[in-house]
Amino acid sequence: MEVSYCQLAIDPSAWTGKRIRVRAIYHYGFEFYRLESPHCCQERATKIWVQTDALDGRSERLFRKLDKGMGWALVVFVGRFDVGNVPWERDTVLLSIRL
Repeated sequence: MEVSYCQLAIDPSAWTGKRIRVRAIYHYGFEFYRLESPHCCQERATKIWVQTDALDGRSERLFRKLDKGMGWALVVFVGRFDVGNVPWERDTVLLSIRL
């Protein structure tokens, strides 16, 4: 099921346990990995931190192609999404992706 970044950010719990496809900007660096909108979200949305679990071989190879250190990449994540809270940052959820 195709889900926009804004749909995911506005109501992340609606997608828990579901297999979805989301296109977003993956912003990563030292101790942070998060999704951001590839376009402007008009509504106030939750921040989304990313945790990747059990990447398949192809996905692992794609991740290794990202610039080292920190950067930005337009990505498409497809997988089962689980949502949890990030206790150290307000209005933020942790999105765990299992491919």
